[in-house]
Amino acid sequence: MSAVHDIVAARWNGVLDEVRPVREGHVSAVLGNGFEVAGLDAAVGDRVEVLDGDRIINGKVVALTASQALIASYERVTGLRVGRACRTATQGHGIPSGDSLLGRVV
Repeated sequence: MSAVHDIVAARWNGVLDEVRPVREGHVSAVLGNGFEVAGLDAAVGDRVEVLDGDRIINGKVVALTASQALIASYERVTGLRVGRACRTATQGHGIPSGDSLLGRVV
């Protein structure tokens, strides 16, 4: 019984390690090439996604206040409206990084 318990516990712990909470907020202001988000529990450097109709606008948290997160958008914010849902991204940015890329043209 102990071996079965260990196997199940190991699998369960692996699943828990992969689960990331999705935090949500809403766009409170659109500013040039970026926007502000209220209600989003995020940290500087977190990647976020705004659900804007049939498109997703990706960005990165670059500054925080007590109630707002300032997002630098990776894409055009043309047409983005206040009130749109915003969430932390669950996937990485897809850009490789690391010491192996030092000195290379990417």
